[in-house]
Amino acid sequence: MFSTLNVMKQTEKYSILSRLFNRYHEIYVEEPVGSEILVAAEIVVHLNGRSNSDLLQELAAWIGDNKPDEVYKLIELARSAVKIIKEKSELKEFWQESEKYEEWLTVVQGLEDRL
Repeated sequence: MFSTLNVMKQTEKYSILSRLFNRYHEIYVEEPVGSEILVAAEIVVHLNGRSNSDLLQELAAWIGDNKPDEVYKLIELARSAVKIIKEKSELKEFWQESEKYEEWLTVVQGLEDRL
């Protein structure tokens, strides 16, 4: 989950988020990219002041130290990417095969709503 954070620490502030959201905007998304997109979308939600109360402390601390000036540019990209994950992705298929698919879908829908 935090491999995305490690990559971001080594790149220009948040450019990795834009590239991640843009790269997988209209195609079938495989794992682990689907999970990385959802983590990145949680970062955007937090930056926009609509954080999930269950957000991990490590992630919240990292975000606090690295907030970009133009978070609004990431919101629509994140929203589109999360929609793709929710509708057509390998991650969705994995969850559909589990007993907790409805729970996963509720969490992803909540993320999408906060965006």
